[in-house]
Amino acid sequence: MAPPSAPPAPTPFKLKPLNGGEGEEQPGEPALGEGDLDKDDLENSMSLAAIEAELKPLVLETIDTIADTFKRLRRGEVAAALAESHGVAHEDFLENYQGSELDPHWLDRVSKLSTRGWKSFVARDKDRIKELRGNIHALATETGLEIGEFRKIVHMVQMGEREVRQAKKEIVEANLRLVISIAKNTPTAVYSFST
Repeated sequence: MAPPSAPPAPTPFKLKPLNGGEGEEQPGEPALGEGDLDKDDLENSMSLAAIEAELKPLVLETIDTIADTFKRLRRGEVAAALAESHGVAHEDFLENYQGSELDPHWLDRVSKLSTRGWKSFVARDKDRIKELRGNIHALATETGLEIGEFRKIVHMVQMGEREVRQAKKEIVEANLRLVISIAKNTPTAVYSFST
C-alpha cells in the first residue's frame, strides 16, 4: 500500500458560510468569496489557534509513524552487529551495505569479498540476513521512499525534536529567572506557592 501523496498545491482552509447554513449554499444566494468578507470576518473564520489545534494531532501522528518506521529501518544495524560478530569491520560493512539495502544481488556480491569475515557472515547467517533485508525491502515498499531519502527525513525529524526540547528547556529557565527576578524586586511580599 503506497502512502498518500501530498496535494500538488497548498489546500486552502474553507471559510464557514455566514448565511447560517450547514456548509451548503442557500438557493438563489451567491457564494461568498474572500472579497465579500471584511477583515474581521476573515480573521474570525479560522484563527491560528484553531488551525494549530486541527493540525497538531495529524503532525504528531505523522512524526510517530516516521519514528516507528525508523525503528524498523534500524534493523539494518542488527545486520551490522551480526556482521561484526563474524569479524567484519564496521566501516567495511557500512561501505558495502549503505546504498545497497535493496540490491537483490548484495548477498552474492559480499560473499565473494576477500576482506575478513564476509564469507563466514554469509555462510553462517544467510537466512537471518535474508530475513532482515526482506524487512527493509517491505519498509521501503510501505513508505514509497528510497532508504537514503527516508534516512534524511528521519534525520530532519530528529533534529527538529532536539531543537524543540532545547527550546522548551530555555523557556522554562527564562520563566524561572523571571519569577525569581519579580520575587526579588517585590518589597516585603509574602509568597505562598501552595497549590
